[in-house]
Amino acid sequence: MKFLKDYPLPISGLFLSMLTLGNVLQTYSNSIRVMIGTVIFLLYIIYILKLIFCFSDVMNAVNTNTLVASSFPVIAMASVVLSSYIKPFSSEIANFLWYAALVFYSFYMPYFTYRYVKGFKITNVFATWYIVYVGIAIIGIFSRVSDNYIVGQFTFWFGLVTFLILLPIICYRAVKYPNITDLQRPSLIVLAAPASLLFLSYYFSVTEKSSAMLIFLFVLSILFYVIALFLLPRILKQDFYPTLSATTFPMVTGAFVSRLMAEYFVSYQSIFSGLYLVQLVIAVFVVTFAFMSYIKFFIKYFK
Repeated sequence: MKFLKDYPLPISGLFLSMLTLGNVLQTYSNSIRVMIGTVIFLLYIIYILKLIFCFSDVMNAVNTNTLVASSFPVIAMASVVLSSYIKPFSSEIANFLWYAALVFYSFYMPYFTYRYVKGFKITNVFATWYIVYVGIAIIGIFSRVSDNYIVGQFTFWFGLVTFLILLPIICYRAVKYPNITDLQRPSLIVLAAPASLLFLSYYFSVTEKSSAMLIFLFVLSILFYVIALFLLPRILKQDFYPTLSATTFPMVTGAFVSRLMAEYFVSYQSIFSGLYLVQLVIAVFVVTFAFMSYIKFFIKYFK
């Protein structure tokens, strides 16, 4: 039970990025995807056990810490990606995870809004607020799991609107109040996540795509990706905190976006393909670094 209590909530970010990376790498090796899926599924089960047996501790953290509360929905996002792994084996379980994430978001967003937006303080705002309001767009990426593209499209448009609302607020907070702790610092990389997430949601949920929309989201994605790259070295050099997992998902989705741009805009395929390969190498490095850091953390814990 002590291990469950100490099992870090931020590890869900690693679930999300590794499962997404597995889907990206499936092009090269399905075996790698299966291996990643198996490892993360086992870690995911431990996380669910923590939610069941340490529920009061989890809710206490969610109720008292803005960073924890705004990051908590990552487990729902990871569940959606996991559903794509489970789909070939059990469409029922895959559909359950997909709809469970949708229901979770439907209840969690109002709760978070009441708990943290009602008594709004700009210093309580982190880039992880995107996870609460824009993260639901991940359902659109995996519309094929439930074959419900209408809901998937709705989550994209909802995510886009909330992203545009939050964008100036979060950027203002990051620029005006830049002093944050080392524990909080990895959350800055989440700045690079929403635009690429929305790109993927739009790409996979909308049949008749607008080139203008794809370019718009790509430009925002690459802009914040570059900013994240400048912030990343300092974060990787500092002492390990479980929040390090926040650095991983934006790197993976950024690479995925470039690959899809290469597929869609064939006239510029060589440019986007080159960019994709560079971003893929960075993504694999960052995810591997975070994964190995967690392994060291657990080895030290059990010594």
